[in-house]
Amino acid sequence: IYMDVQSVEVPGGSIGEADAALALARRIAVGIEHLKPRFPQLRDFHAANHVRQNSDREGHPAGSPANPELATISYFHGVLGVDPPPPTAEGEPRKRAAETVFEPEDGVRLSLHVFEGETRGADARPPIEVGELSLHLSVEGPAAEALRPEIERLIEAERGGR
Repeated sequence: IYMDVQSVEVPGGSIGEADAALALARRIAVGIEHLKPRFPQLRDFHAANHVRQNSDREGHPAGSPANPELATISYFHGVLGVDPPPPTAEGEPRKRAAETVFEPEDGVRLSLHVFEGETRGADARPPIEVGELSLHLSVEGPAAEALRPEIERLIEAERGGR
């Protein structure tokens, strides 16, 4: 019996893209682990613990328009809480985001989302394209200015490696 595997359709995306997204996230996470000696904020980061493959959410399969993410790296360290947004003055926009409070030396919030396509739901930021996949990177906290370029170099290495 012969079956053309490429002709099989999987609702909500292909199994190959989900596996590729997870593999990409894992490779980047291993690179982030190698940054630990230079960034004490990452001391509790472990690729095995902070990478996950996204699953169905509210009946929408991972990779579908309603649930676009295929894999995620998520790490928080030294996040003390959130300050409510300050009151708005006359003429300022009504909606303002709350401020995250980080430990001055060790605080960091890192998220990297791997998805297919050009957008990730309501997130309008332009994605970083790596082959057929797209990434959104968010780094916040006191070390963000130094850490973000290092992670972007890891992503750029993945772009060149494909």
